[in-house]
Amino acid sequence: GTYLKSGDSSITKKDSTHALCTGNTLAHIKADKVYVRVYLDKSDTGKSGTWGTVNYWTGRASNASLATVSSGSYSVTKNKYYRVKGAHSVTEGSTTEATDTCTDAILFN
Repeated sequence: GTYLKSGDSSITKKDSTHALCTGNTLAHIKADKVYVRVYLDKSDTGKSGTWGTVNYWTGRASNASLATVSSGSYSVTKNKYYRVKGAHSVTEGSTTEATDTCTDAILFN
């Protein structure tokens, strides 16, 4: 985009019951507002249509080119699938550019 350069989200398996969810949004310029929100989704099977959001974390920055967010070490349920979806946007004046990201599913076991 003109202002939005990239968005990234990730999920890392710390151990069988802890996940680390992170995300960032990068702007081409120092923008009025940079935003990132990562959603942690859980599923019993990892199949489409079985996902539900269990928590989310939000990062915001003003007059900046980068916004970041991290869940820290977050407790998850063993033998379930987890993924992270990211919502990313950059606002400059009256223009907002946005994109979404999604990670692959990880089985915590």
